[in-house]
Amino acid sequence: MNKINKDMITCNICPKRDTCQALCQNMSLLLTHSRSKDKDKVYSNNYLQLKEVPNSVENSFYFLGLSEIQKRDICRIIIAILTPNQIKILELYGDGFTQSEIAKKLGVKQASISSRLKTIRKEINKNVVEAIPLIL
Repeated sequence: MNKINKDMITCNICPKRDTCQALCQNMSLLLTHSRSKDKDKVYSNNYLQLKEVPNSVENSFYFLGLSEIQKRDICRIIIAILTPNQIKILELYGDGFTQSEIAKKLGVKQASISSRLKTIRKEINKNVVEAIPLIL
């Protein structure tokens, strides 16, 4: 496992923050480190280089008092910690679909979508809360 350097440049102190295009290597390393306790989880590296956060993901959350850059960074982290299937559900939810409508689109039961949304909330609560001081 890579060591975390307490002097790493993170989003909150990065001089390139206004123009960055994706999560940097430092933030990727920090997220990987924070998830290392969950050996059975797969880290969504394929989403780290996402240049734009889908509006539907942003629409799933309230960002009162945050700047556009802070909001963007938090959304990037959310995308990085979720699986592609979880992101799809979150996008549909952010687009205004109900749990029943999402279930119908994905060919599963509404109870399954409800359970998956609870899991998504737990993942976000567990991982994003640790990253917030590195963003704000």
